[in-house]
Amino acid sequence: MQNDDAYREGDAEEAPPPYFDVFDVASVGLLTHDEQGRILEANLTLARLLGSPRGSLAGRLLGDFVLFAHQESYARYRAQLVATGGPQVCELRLRGRDGGSFWARLEATATRSDQSGVLICAAVVSDITERKRAEEGLLQSEERLRSLFDGVPVGLYRTSPGGQIIDVNPALAHMLGYTDRESLLAVSAESVYVDVRERQRLRALMERDGVVRSFEEQLRRPDGSVIWVRDSVRAVRDADDRIVYYEGSLEDITERKQAEEMLRSLTLRDDLTGLYNRRGFVVLAEQQLRIAHRVKKRVYALFLDMDGLKHINDRLGHSTGDQAIQETAAVLQKTFRKSDIVARLGGDEFAVLTVDVRDDSSGAPLARLQANVSARNRKRNRRYELSFSVGTSYYDPENPCSVDDLLARADGAMYLQKRAKDRRPDGGGTGTTGTG
Repeated sequence: MQNDDAYREGDAEEAPPPYFDVFDVASVGLLTHDEQGRILEANLTLARLLGSPRGSLAGRLLGDFVLFAHQESYARYRAQLVATGGPQVCELRLRGRDGGSFWARLEATATRSDQSGVLICAAVVSDITERKRAEEGLLQSEERLRSLFDGVPVGLYRTSPGGQIIDVNPALAHMLGYTDRESLLAVSAESVYVDVRERQRLRALMERDGVVRSFEEQLRRPDGSVIWVRDSVRAVRDADDRIVYYEGSLEDITERKQAEEMLRSLTLRDDLTGLYNRRGFVVLAEQQLRIAHRVKKRVYALFLDMDGLKHINDRLGHSTGDQAIQETAAVLQKTFRKSDIVARLGGDEFAVLTVDVRDDSSGAPLARLQANVSARNRKRNRRYELSFSVGTSYYDPENPCSVDDLLARADGAMYLQKRAKDRRPDGGGTGTTGTG
């Protein structure tokens, strides 16, 4: 229901894309962008945070939404991300809805495509405005802290070095699953930790540094459920420099952790074959179509469907069917160049986008494919033969189209060829390829 509301608010004019899935129901912003920070794909939550229709985000620079005072921080963050590819974190203010702005936490990793060399950065954008307000409140007077205790939606606490919970606000009691603050005050701090060594490590950091920010840990509720929290805490010392108590804030980051796991699962690769999956194909193909449009060059798409995979599965078992799929992937990798985008769309369907192909040589890849399939089928002691139905289409920069349209035309051509093969008495033979 949350996703439906976000869709109506942010992109009422757009129909959901084919991959309208878990990517869009995340409660945090998710996006991919290229090396220059140009947005390739964004979910509905990010569109809502930025106050822009989702369809208008693709192609825009993420830096355009960064406030001027934070541009230098953003530049350092992006440079480190491109240079290392490793996890990078940056907290800054972004322009948001209704001309306002909000504090955001950017967390990203980057991977470079093995075939095209294109750098793809995947990022999580979290609205941390409330946490920032809470952290600022911790620096104020005791009276201010008490007022924050009663009002802020972030969990606030005081604990002794020995583990006694001295004070908590209602938000923390609710976050940890207690009916009221008195119930939480009756237990020890260590009892809520999933791993008590985390508290011991936090105490060691407090002894050394006095202040710890964004310490991530797991806590257990009375019902046994586990949540992830981000702990920002400082040590309060007496006149003899002894720690009297800790005071800090806890933010529930469980949804963000789930979103990170989600993002990791949104890989661009197919697990069975190692080829690009549908998402990877769409992301990279969209980039190639933009280049083709700019340089006025045709790009060819092939849609391939394995003939007889169901028969292989039924007669020889699904493990043999998986082997046939992997063989198909190997044939395609041998046939096409590293600069081409080869993908398994799902099941028995594959797609290829060929780049840098001259108009008069578009049939050469099909001839190589036919030769490679025939050579594979001539090997001795084979329990099955590979055969494909193939359809092709091309991108004309004078009459541009989307990746989905390009695939749909190739799919239609493939279907015509498959029907023609089915009408032939011999079923079209084995190891055949062609265009519809």
